Amino acid sequence: MATWLITGAGSGLGRETARYAIENGDQVAVTSRSKEKLQNLVELAPERVLPLALEVTEPASRKNAI
Repeated sequence: MATWLITGAGSGLGRETARYAIENGDQVAVTSRSKEKLQNLVELAPERVLPLALEVTEPASRKNAI
């Protein structure tokens, strides 16, 4: 089992990458500006998906997520 940290998982390539990792049984920390956008990923495997709010352009947000 691998562990992933995926930024931009609220949509697009980030979301599809997260879905791939989850479907393969990996642990995934998913990030988006809004945690609400990540809820359907959490529902796929609540025990293996950690949703985090992250704005990559803000140092305080990066620090909190890490």
